[in-house]
Amino acid sequence: MTWHWRERAMALWCTLPPILRELLSWPVLRVEPRLRYDYANIDWQRSRAYARRGIGALYVNLKGREPQGIVEPGAEYEALREHIMEALRNLRDPETGEPLVAEVNRGEELFHGPYMDDAPDIVFRPRNMHDRFILGFATDPFVRPARKRENAYVEYGYHTRRGVLIAAGPGIRSGTQIEGAHIYDIAPTVLHLLGLPVPLDMDGRVLLEFQENPQEVRYAEPVKEAITQDVAALSEDERQDIEARLRALGYLE
Repeated sequence: MTWHWRERAMALWCTLPPILRELLSWPVLRVEPRLRYDYANIDWQRSRAYARRGIGALYVNLKGREPQGIVEPGAEYEALREHIMEALRNLRDPETGEPLVAEVNRGEELFHGPYMDDAPDIVFRPRNMHDRFILGFATDPFVRPARKRENAYVEYGYHTRRGVLIAAGPGIRSGTQIEGAHIYDIAPTVLHLLGLPVPLDMDGRVLLEFQENPQEVRYAEPVKEAITQDVAALSEDERQDIEARLRALGYLE
């Protein structure tokens, strides 16, 4: 499976200090026709931490959790996390002297539930979401500073902390402004608008502010087991059609 990346990168994080180059030093990935993640080229025995995506999430190469983990759980793990978090807090823009990172958290401070092993060990938020990591091509360095930030390619409305919620239709009160809504309020609100109960373990709240005659919110115990139904087997023609579509989208080679 190939991961497609933007042809033009956003403005880039400024040069990392030696402490992060040491901790997050990945070999430059070999590019075939397109840039791709290739975890087989990573020297896991020398990688104490790594990133799966370009922004905001770091993982410790932890023994017992990662396939080739080298960091011992407990004191070594916590010391490494604090080491990386402190380095992130100390990153500065060489042009302005301002911090590059606005917020740094441990994963368990933001996430909870049975899939915590899949959550990042460290989550950080850049001060300016236009500053991003990019992967280098060929012999280029893995991380390098943007040369002319004022001319850098920027996708406005992308990766911003403030989203837009617009509602219209029967039962929706016009001219209403909602303050303090979060993205995880959408799911319980949609369930309520459909007349369905909201699971007690669902994050978020029902947004009643924009409803003309809001009904009392009903809650229900969460379903412990997945609801399954028999699905007819695909025919050979259907299977080939699906594969062709996925291949055209680049998900299959």
